[in-house]
Amino acid sequence: MDTLWKFSLYITCNEDLAEDVLQEALLRAYIKRNELRVKSPKIFTAWVKMIMRHFIIDGKRKTKDQIQPQFDFEKCLAFDPLKIAERKEIVKEVKKAMDRLSDYHKEAFVLYLKGKTKEEMAKQIGVPLGTAMSRLYYARKRMQELCA
Repeated sequence: MDTLWKFSLYITCNEDLAEDVLQEALLRAYIKRNELRVKSPKIFTAWVKMIMRHFIIDGKRKTKDQIQPQFDFEKCLAFDPLKIAERKEIVKEVKKAMDRLSDYHKEAFVLYLKGKTKEEMAKQIGVPLGTAMSRLYYARKRMQELCA
C-alpha cells in the first residue's frame, strides 16, 4: 500500500488529490478484481498504478487542466535527495528504452504519454486509427520488454 501511496503522490504532487486518486483506483480495482488474471502482489500493484494513471488522464481530459500529472521530480521529492537521484535514474532508463523504439512507435508512445486520445493521435500522426492503435500497442509492448 505504501508503494501505491507514493506513486499517487508522485503523479499528483498534492496529498489531498493523491488520497482521492488512490481511493478511486482501489475502488475501481476492487470492482474489476475478476478481470485480473494473475494474482501476484507485483502484478496487482502495477495494475492499480495503471488505473491511477488512467484516472488522472481521464480527469485531465474532462476538466482540461484541473487535474494534471506532475513530473517535476525536484519539486515533488525535494525533501529526499536519494529519491530524486533514484527517479532521475529511472527516467534515464526509460528515455534510453524509448531511444530503442522505431520513430513510428516512439511518436505514438510520446503522444500516448501526453494524454492524447487514439483519435487525436491518429490525426496528428496522419494515419488511420487502426494504424495508430497498432503502433501504440507495439510501442507499449516493446517498452515493457525493454524496461522489465
